[in-house]
Amino acid sequence: MAQKYEQEQDEVVAKIKALRKELRKEGGQTMTAELFLDTIRQYTDVRVLTQRMVTELIEHINVYRAEKVDGVTRQRVVIHYHFIAPKRRDIPEAAILMQTRKGVAVRYSPEQIAS
Repeated sequence: MAQKYEQEQDEVVAKIKALRKELRKEGGQTMTAELFLDTIRQYTDVRVLTQRMVTELIEHINVYRAEKVDGVTRQRVVIHYHFIAPKRRDIPEAAILMQTRKGVAVRYSPEQIAS
């Protein structure tokens, strides 16, 4: 009976180690819905972007080389948010066009595959 108990204990310890390893591997990439909502609620009526907001909401930003095609300069910028898991998602196309100054336009087009 003691041998069976020790065997079960070893199995439980092995499962705990495997789960802890998996948790470390995930490393905070996924956040709970409650934590997400608590963070987002702080920024519902924001007028100025602050350093704190950027560090809480954005994991990192990839800025690619600007390319000029047919006289139009395009530069790809990909924002990786803390709360969006890095896997395939269907993101609807947004049609946002901002005029910054005469002759310069900034267009926002979300990534179809979040990476």
